[in-house]
Amino acid sequence: MSAGMASPAQQASRPWRKRPTRASLSFSLVRAHRSSYWIMCLAVFAATTLSCATLQARQAGLAYDGLHGLEGLNAYHRILTKAYYDLALNTVSLIALVFCLLVTVFLVLSSVSFLVQERRREYGLMRLNGASGKQVVAMALREFSLPLALADAAGCLAGSLLTVPVGMAFIRAMGTTDIDLLFHPRARLWVAAVAFALMMAVCLLGVWLATRRFGAETPLKLMTQPAVKDKKASRLRIVCSLALFLASITVAFMPVDRSEFYDRLLGLIVLLIITVYVAAPLLVPPVASLLGLLAEKTAAGPGLLARQRVRRGRAGATAIALPAMMALTILVSFILIMQAGRMSSVVLSIEPMKADVVASSDDLSQAGRISRTLQGLGREVGTADIYQTQQWVLTDKHGNIQMDTFPQVTWAQARDLADPSHKDTAPKVLQGSLADLGAGKVAISRAYDNQRKPGDTITLIDRHDKRHQVQVVAVIEPPKTTPHVNMDMLTTEDGLPREGENGRLYAFITARDHTQADDIAQQIRDTTHKITALNRQDFIDDYIKTSIKEQQGTPLMIAGGTILALIFLVQSIAIGISERRMQNRRLNQMGVTRGALAWSAAIETTLDVTAGIILSLVAVAITEASVAISFVRDGVGIQHTPIIADIFLPMSLLLLAVAIATTILCTRLTHKNQPTKH
Repeated sequence: MSAGMASPAQQASRPWRKRPTRASLSFSLVRAHRSSYWIMCLAVFAATTLSCATLQARQAGLAYDGLHGLEGLNAYHRILTKAYYDLALNTVSLIALVFCLLVTVFLVLSSVSFLVQERRREYGLMRLNGASGKQVVAMALREFSLPLALADAAGCLAGSLLTVPVGMAFIRAMGTTDIDLLFHPRARLWVAAVAFALMMAVCLLGVWLATRRFGAETPLKLMTQPAVKDKKASRLRIVCSLALFLASITVAFMPVDRSEFYDRLLGLIVLLIITVYVAAPLLVPPVASLLGLLAEKTAAGPGLLARQRVRRGRAGATAIALPAMMALTILVSFILIMQAGRMSSVVLSIEPMKADVVASSDDLSQAGRISRTLQGLGREVGTADIYQTQQWVLTDKHGNIQMDTFPQVTWAQARDLADPSHKDTAPKVLQGSLADLGAGKVAISRAYDNQRKPGDTITLIDRHDKRHQVQVVAVIEPPKTTPHVNMDMLTTEDGLPREGENGRLYAFITARDHTQADDIAQQIRDTTHKITALNRQDFIDDYIKTSIKEQQGTPLMIAGGTILALIFLVQSIAIGISERRMQNRRLNQMGVTRGALAWSAAIETTLDVTAGIILSLVAVAITEASVAISFVRDGVGIQHTPIIADIFLPMSLLLLAVAIATTILCTRLTHKNQPTKH
């Protein structure tokens, strides 16, 4: 008996050598595909880091970490500071967290699908050796669980360490306030544990969705080439894709109330995300193959090889296209509806404006100067309404400060309120009389508080925390023709002292001849640099631009979403090249040079990513069309529909550039250790 063979007695004494355990099989598969696992784990680590840091920052915001010194502020600034951090670390961070989880679950699913597709033969051999379908799925879950858990745990640790910079990034993304307070977030162990459980659930869901179908397939079917398609599964995918597309179109264009604008668009985005994922394996290969005609004509051999590969419809093409599709569809559509919602409210609030000129200043003392200037213009001016506004703090009926409201107190001249020529810019009286306004008397807007009625007493708090009791003498409906002036509480010039916060002065001026609007605005500006005067169109344009620029958290969402998409894009490309190294080695041995292989891989990646960009453009176009139709139904001009080309195009070019660079780099690295052709 040779030295290398064991006797029957020795074999009997070591039964584990005869039949490997499930654990040993799982570890052997991990070792066989260790390079791909390293890539996938690094991507999961990065995604978990972002998700955990976002969750930590959100909890820190809920707990108001580091907001010491609030007791030294007045009531207005205390409420404003808490509201500011609530918005920055709750609203924006929640959107960021949902985006991270949405992208992660689909892209982990895509990556795992690609890996398990490449080892169909291995699963087929297991089934031939007696393993049941459930055992194969359980083995796959065990195989992926360990590396994913390690990556998840490391990501939660790194994310907790990044709580401070990520929290500060959220704060900076929201702009600045006039409150000199710093945010000092701290990491919490239980938040890291929740993040770990959440991400593991997302990862294992992706693994189960990717591997469950292999447990139902026959061993012979698993042993076939990966390029052989399952016609039954393809038909089911086609039916599901068509159903989802029709559902998306229905939701996009069905008539709804304006109050349901956001809900409808959010539902549309969810449907589009699912449709993109389900239809991607059907649509990416043909679109990439069609684009490959150009590559085949211009790049000769490498272009032909690239087109042949994309035409096979392999899982790798979909895995590479999906990061671009998901990032552009989810992120750009989210930003679009945020801008659309803001645009809709802005346009509807200013389009009824009757004034030919709007003058404004943050110095309330300029009211007299504006009045004198308008008197000097004489016959050029038709009517002029001058309002002064400030933010105050309100108490409830028990005398406690209301933490979620800042009523705008508006001062108007009593003679203007009674002048019938000012009917377009004067409030409509629903109860009581504006003639009763005076010292300690206010009219309250029904839109602000529909419970108050004439005779009620309200307590307001000024910037010195001094309380002022005022009596309600009228209930009004503010005019829609005076943007920026909400008139939550209206009083006359002697009604209250100017002791609120954020004072602002507005003058809405109509000209006897509309062609004189520019001259009136210029003469007002010439009086002092403290007053801004704009004609109607300039004021509307400036109002819209300012409102969109103030969209909170958009830059942070763009940066975070792009980084996450790039992580998974690089992962998908690297895994694809790693799993294809044996095929490339055979091609090299057949005479294809390494340079041609690298050039072909770059062309193939370009085709895949471009196909994904085109398909995501279709999804975003559906969202754009839905917004445009909603605007028309709501009375907002279609020309106000926000076009997000300035976001979509740079993101697409960045994804494409990174994809090409990653492909070339990874191809060269995989070729380094291969023997050269002689």
